Amino acid sequence: MTPYHQAIILVALRYENWNPSDSKLHKLREELIEGCRAGMPIEKANRWLGYIQGVLIERGITTVEEERDWTRPLFRPLDFPGDALPAIDLSKAYHPMELQPAYTSAFDDPGEVSPAVSSNS
Repeated sequence: MTPYHQAIILVALRYENWNPSDSKLHKLREELIEGCRAGMPIEKANRWLGYIQGVLIERGITTVEEERDWTRPLFRPLDFPGDALPAIDLSKAYHPMELQPAYTSAFDDPGEVSPAVSSNS
């Protein structure tokens, strides 16, 4: 799995406690995570992530600014390796709806972060 795939998984895991009654969007999120683990083309993963983020923004669960500010430290160093940005402290990353820590460390294996994502998906 590439660092870009890992970053996309971390962003997708941020949304694990959203409105689970929207089973189609929840399933798309799970498929995105599994696709990244299996090596889904980055372009496709980015489109899926963008769609999910767009729906969440449209529903008022998050904002463009929150997503930009949260994801920039994950993706900018991958897109522009020479640029120095402060690393994101994922221990302080909160789910937008619950204000609960969503992860523990930037070095966690994304496959072990969320017990809600089963390997049977």
